[in-house]
Amino acid sequence: MLSLVNRPGNRPSYEGAAAELTRAGVLCREAGFRKVLFRGDTDFSQTERLDGWDAMPDVRFVFGYDAKPNLVAVAEERPPTAWHRLTRPARYAVATATRQKPADIRDGIVREREYETLRLPSEDVAEFAYRPTASTG
Repeated sequence: MLSLVNRPGNRPSYEGAAAELTRAGVLCREAGFRKVLFRGDTDFSQTERLDGWDAMPDVRFVFGYDAKPNLVAVAEERPPTAWHRLTRPARYAVATATRQKPADIRDGIVREREYETLRLPSEDVAEFAYRPTASTG
């Protein structure tokens, strides 16, 4: 195990996370790992640390990023040809015979309570260059 940070439940998940990620990245590289991948939600994309992580050899990171007004504006300005449908690979390959799916009881509860069923019809993505303002590089 690299480390475990035990903190009270009323503390945010990102508190101290940047220092722990940096420490873990250095430790993994010193231990001989050739590649390191950091993953996290929007709270982990602490922009003042991205340049340091990017400078670490063979360290990649994938964090969510808040839809801030300036980024939404850039995305909306992209031409339609810049967008493409996101296709997600299967979570895993079935190694044995496929099994019958169990009944989805949640759908019945949603209908019974007269909630609206929300289904994401598709996801479209476009790429553009962006450097956060707290980034120095």
